[in-house]
Amino acid sequence: MQRQAARCVDEGASSAGASGLVVVTVTDRTYVELTGIMLLSLARHGGADVAAVHVFGNDLGPADRARLAACHPGVVLHDLDAGVRDLLGRLVARAHVAPSAYARLLIPNLLPDIGGRLLYVDCDTLINAPLTPLAGLDLKGHAVAAVRDQRRDAHAEWNRRLGLPEATPYLNTGVLLIDAPAWRAAELTRRCLDVALAHGDRLRMMDQDTLNIALAGDWYELERRWNYYESSYTARRSNNVSGFTSAGIIHFVGRSKPNHADCRHPARAIYRAYRAQSPWAQAPLLNPTLRNIRVYAMETLRRSLRVGLRLLDRLRGRPVGLQGD
Repeated sequence: MQRQAARCVDEGASSAGASGLVVVTVTDRTYVELTGIMLLSLARHGGADVAAVHVFGNDLGPADRARLAACHPGVVLHDLDAGVRDLLGRLVARAHVAPSAYARLLIPNLLPDIGGRLLYVDCDTLINAPLTPLAGLDLKGHAVAAVRDQRRDAHAEWNRRLGLPEATPYLNTGVLLIDAPAWRAAELTRRCLDVALAHGDRLRMMDQDTLNIALAGDWYELERRWNYYESSYTARRSNNVSGFTSAGIIHFVGRSKPNHADCRHPARAIYRAYRAQSPWAQAPLLNPTLRNIRVYAMETLRRSLRVGLRLLDRLRGRPVGLQGD
């Protein structure tokens, strides 16, 4: 199964471009609005060093694609193909995070003609400053640069669960600066897939745990301003917006997003100012009750699907990649 998975991402989308910063994100129908607002902020603040913008979508409809295209004049939209979707459906997913979150680990292979630097950003981010410093940053030979996860008191416990030394630096995957040739040379996509398929029982943080296992601390640490967030618990109880306003990239973590009616995030006004200029300007904020129903319904469906896929693999005599839930 691992070899088949590697092939399905090696045969992905193609795009030329070896200079400048290529910005990439992944989305689905649930997060289309968040993605569009991120694209608006990128168009306003990204700067001249942004050479191209790519969005990989899972099950996007024509109206979704039209709204995204309206938010950034240069965006290139891709569909995740059936082989990739099948692979992602076999990986452990948790609560409010869709399996497509793992797609960030495939991006250097989904864009095989990109010979320079990729910047992956979560769709629930805002670009709040020019990205020029990232375009020319010396990564000191590392394939990946990222911000250290802010829940540092938990890192020793997380690393023990992942089979890593307790002191191993643990990154957050919301923003990843990637040297594409170095990533491919290190076969990081294959290594991540091997981890995700073989050790699903360890992956509480899904793609984030997966990449931390694969890298084992071998990454370059970015300043916090390039993936600035507070835990959802802290953000709900704070009115301090100064860290967010001075950030290069703002990240809205947790289930409650700034397009939800119950969001109390201190930077929600920044998001909603962009929203007022977007195709969603007249749309009501999302209902939190419906959000919670959707989250738990999707989690139940994903668990059932994974069980069904494992049973099908056994019937076909294929090796079972996932171990446990």
